Amino acid sequence: MSSKNAIPAAARPGKSIRRLTAILVGLLLLICVIAVAPKEWAALVVAVPAAWSWYLRQNITPGHGTVIGGFFVVAAAAIAYTGTHLTRTSNARHADRSHNRADLQELRRRFVTATAQFANPSPEVRLAGVYALEALTEDWIDRERYTDAQTCINYLCGYLVRPYTPPAHSPNLRSSTTRTHHTKYNYTDETHEHPRDDLNVRRAITRTIAAHLQPDHHHNWSNYDYDLTGAYFHNADFAGSDFNGTTDFSNAHFYGEKTSFKGVTFRSVHTKFDKANFACEETTFGRAVFVGDETSFVATTFRCSIQASFSGAHFRSTSLTTFSEAQFHGVQTSFNQAHFYSPETSFWATQFRSLYTKFDEANFHSKLLTNFAVAGFHSKLASFYFAGFHAGQTVFNRTVFTGEKTSFVRPRAWKNVCFDWDFPIQYEEPAAQPAYVTPKDWPPAVESKD
Repeated sequence: MSSKNAIPAAARPGKSIRRLTAILVGLLLLICVIAVAPKEWAALVVAVPAAWSWYLRQNITPGHGTVIGGFFVVAAAAIAYTGTHLTRTSNARHADRSHNRADLQELRRRFVTATAQFANPSPEVRLAGVYALEALTEDWIDRERYTDAQTCINYLCGYLVRPYTPPAHSPNLRSSTTRTHHTKYNYTDETHEHPRDDLNVRRAITRTIAAHLQPDHHHNWSNYDYDLTGAYFHNADFAGSDFNGTTDFSNAHFYGEKTSFKGVTFRSVHTKFDKANFACEETTFGRAVFVGDETSFVATTFRCSIQASFSGAHFRSTSLTTFSEAQFHGVQTSFNQAHFYSPETSFWATQFRSLYTKFDEANFHSKLLTNFAVAGFHSKLASFYFAGFHAGQTVFNRTVFTGEKTSFVRPRAWKNVCFDWDFPIQYEEPAAQPAYVTPKDWPPAVESKD
């Protein structure tokens, strides 16, 4: 006998499905509670019971339950896939980090091995160290580890700075001792061992650096810094190089038959050759370009038996170009067709002692001052043929002319040029134009460009 309160058989599955659906919806909403920002939790706490009650009130058929169940199956599959993908990505990142860490450790181990080769007495081992360090520098650049690449370059530069005696001066020298006195009887001796056949190693380093400074090199080193203070070079050839980083050749020594900076572009903020010594047969900076803030050759000595040449060079530093107190010796010093564009150009106290000193067709465009004050022209012939003085002011005050002839004949421009005999100083005896300074008809007549 059936009861009045009995539930029809057809309705029982629908109620079960509603309960199952409600459970799944609740789980989904719980996942949402975990996923969303905490500030939304309060709203979800209210929404969960309401959603539960709504689903229980619905008359869901088995077909509807199948659809809803399928939806949740898809949702669960998506959640599972997402979790798996995140796990895989995390593992991949961890593996990459582990690989990169191992890679960096290997590269640093190579650096230690390569630098240790430079202490080996065998020149072949030291040469191998040069090329190993070159390859390592390229590998650092490929990995965009520019600080580590700079460290390798610093080491190569540091080797060139080590004490060195040219073979022609003392071919049998193997060690030298430098004594430093602290007091009269308290001193320290520092002994340096000169490696055998060190010249080949130094030249290999110079060639390596110069090759990587070429604009078209696939591993270009132009943007790095070069501290070559006190370095020793033999037949250095940097022709066509670009220096964009800090460049310091102060107190450097250049020996051999020829030193070439022909066509080099210096873009450093400060390019320094202060107190450098060029003792080679020929030194050329022909067609070199100097930009940046300051170019400095203060107290630099050129003892070139053939010539020191800056022919066609362009000095475009935005602040100062200076050769103050520099010394030029040898057969010829040439600034022919050089162009000076810096706001201030200084040859203050520069001594020109070459047999011939030439500024033919040079152009001085400095807006503020071109300064030859206290300079000395001691050459057999010093010439400024067709030179252009366009500067705001050019001074030759207290300049010494002791050579056989100094010529300012036929200048292209003669603007605000001042010699001691141009403007007599009050209460002082008027200076006379030296007999060996030409032309006699002063000031010189400007030559037409035609």
